[in-house]
Amino acid sequence: MDKIILNSIIQWLCENDSTTLERVLWVEQSCETVIVISMDEPKSLPFMRIESEIEKAIHEGMAILRQVDPYSALANPDLDFLEKHRKKRDSSWEIIKELVVEVPNIYLKDFRGPLVSKQAKEMGCSVPSVYKYLHNYWVRGMIKNALLPTYHKCGAPGKLRATNSAHEKNKPKKRGRPTLLARNFPDRTGVNVDEEIRRIFSISKKTLFNTGKCSTLFDTHQVMLEKFFNIGHDCNGKPILPPAYETPSYRQFTNWNLKEKDFVKSIISREGQRKYELTCRPLLGNSTTLAFGPGAVYQIDATIGDVYLVWFLDRTKLIGRPVIYFCIDVFSRMITGIHVGLEGPNWTMAMMSLANTMNDKVSFCAKYGITIDFEAWPCSYLPCQYTADRGELLCDNSEGLVSSLDITVANCPPYRGDYKGIIERQFGRVNQKTINWLPGIVRKRQPGEKNPALDAKLDLKEFIQVLIYDVLEYNLTHRIDTKRYPMGKDMIRDGVEPIPIELWNWGIVNRSGHLRQKSPQAVMLALMPKAKGKVTEQGIRANGMFYGCQRALDEQWYQRARRKGNWDIPVCYDPRNIDIINLMLTDGTVESCSRLGARRDPNDRFDECCLEDVQEYFGVESLKSQLYQSTAQQSAADYNSLKQQIINNATKLTNEANPVKTSNNRRQKDLKKNRDAARDHQRNEEKWSLGQVDDAGAGPGKVLPFPPLNEEILPLWKRYLTKIEDVERDEQDE
Repeated sequence: MDKIILNSIIQWLCENDSTTLERVLWVEQSCETVIVISMDEPKSLPFMRIESEIEKAIHEGMAILRQVDPYSALANPDLDFLEKHRKKRDSSWEIIKELVVEVPNIYLKDFRGPLVSKQAKEMGCSVPSVYKYLHNYWVRGMIKNALLPTYHKCGAPGKLRATNSAHEKNKPKKRGRPTLLARNFPDRTGVNVDEEIRRIFSISKKTLFNTGKCSTLFDTHQVMLEKFFNIGHDCNGKPILPPAYETPSYRQFTNWNLKEKDFVKSIISREGQRKYELTCRPLLGNSTTLAFGPGAVYQIDATIGDVYLVWFLDRTKLIGRPVIYFCIDVFSRMITGIHVGLEGPNWTMAMMSLANTMNDKVSFCAKYGITIDFEAWPCSYLPCQYTADRGELLCDNSEGLVSSLDITVANCPPYRGDYKGIIERQFGRVNQKTINWLPGIVRKRQPGEKNPALDAKLDLKEFIQVLIYDVLEYNLTHRIDTKRYPMGKDMIRDGVEPIPIELWNWGIVNRSGHLRQKSPQAVMLALMPKAKGKVTEQGIRANGMFYGCQRALDEQWYQRARRKGNWDIPVCYDPRNIDIINLMLTDGTVESCSRLGARRDPNDRFDECCLEDVQEYFGVESLKSQLYQSTAQQSAADYNSLKQQIINNATKLTNEANPVKTSNNRRQKDLKKNRDAARDHQRNEEKWSLGQVDDAGAGPGKVLPFPPLNEEILPLWKRYLTKIEDVERDEQDE
């Protein structure tokens, strides 16, 4: 039996064959309480049920956990509809966003009323409006898009409607313990560091050391003596320094530096703010405090594996180093998803990794020949937040995570890997524990050693198998250092070991409310890149290519486009397969379309190409067109000039040939006769001859009689013509 989790839909079966739907808004495992809301009542509010009673009803067949969400279409709305009503959605969200996080108090009657009244007063709207927005948000899946207006249901669609005191120069005695030189030469005691010298120290450090002009304090001290304590320059411009005992010593300079109060400012000036934040800032917090339970925050990142792989089709060929993606749950340190590929890091690879975190791991491991139970890797849920760097998830494609799956995306500042140190450390652990023991690892070569890539033995699938076993070992047996993981009192009281799987299971029972689940299709639709297609008479155009589907033929889309004009349609696609796109229709369904001409034309220019290849092709063609534009314009100008010369010359000759201005009527009347004469002249000019005719022996011709023809062998038209000539001759004789 499926587990009752957040956003589950319970379908109750009534005696009169009718059904009612309830959505799970909150699960409190500690007291077996489930908060639900009726999806059938227009003004329903949350109420409580006992979890054991629901499970009993499911066991007895009186209720089921519905797999299909009736409001799943809101996760991927039509792009035009979303653009048109985004403002209304966002204004509604601004009203209730402070309320929906007040869980579980907002679900309880005694707390809800005051919270709603206070929010309505602050936002300047009515209490019923707040309740309406809350109802829509809860019933329709607890995502931001749940607040979109449902205008598509109006008008019966489909039914023909629609950032010391002062100096001591006068004192003869030198402060401090005498140096060895002073003990042997009492007149060489050295100098005291007074206010003036301290000012020189400060200027020297600021302008020489902090700016990087001098790499060490020793170099800074030397340049300072040359610049500020010289007693002149020789004829070549070299500084002349006084005896060392008359200048501040290097030790005095370093002692002053250690006493400097603005230590942080010095580091920032020399290393930069970015490096200071990464390597020198105080570590007073812990990422775990940001995650109350499993699924609250996932960290995602990618790295290039330090191992070379071979091609499985030809193991003699190297294919380079793999790109490894990890997703890890901050609360439990559980690795919730992985992906290994040969491209990126990019959105496509991140998309696969995100999908893996939300999909069943039993089937994923079975794909690579590894058999596990669900309890060995129970991570197939949606988190509340992804934390990433400013890379793949900082793009328009990640909008689907927010709008469709209600997942917050938090991007760290650039070059701040310390903000997601948990997953950064995971890459180091994998290298140390597993990858460093594989053949073909990346290592520093000594002179004369062969390239370590030549030792590669594993193909991509075998490397993924090794990585899966590493993840399973980590999740099930790795003990986290409690100096770095803050164990709570309740964890210690319950005897929880700091092992990822135990922390995960304990957190689900004691700190639930974050785990959610979506169908694989809904996850794929939310993650796939979106675009705007266009229905035309030539097909459905998207990304510069044309597609078609049976539905478009049945509903005569192409004929309508040719007759009434093109229209836009939202599409989603996998960049790795340009032969298929998916239409996202207004009724929430998805229609797959195939590329016209794909796999039928052997000369198809886009055969076995990915989207990057197609975009590169169109980009090159556009560049060629722009580069050729100057040539085309000059060529057109040249030929237009030549044509205009012909026209001008013809106009001149024609005007000269008609000085008396023959009347237009006369010129039109002789048109047929003139055309016949011109035609005969053209025939004579263009007639063909395969050889030169010899006229040397030309003389009177000798007429040779033809034998009489048998009338029966004459063609019908010849006989008919002969008879006509006979009749005309007889008429003339008469």
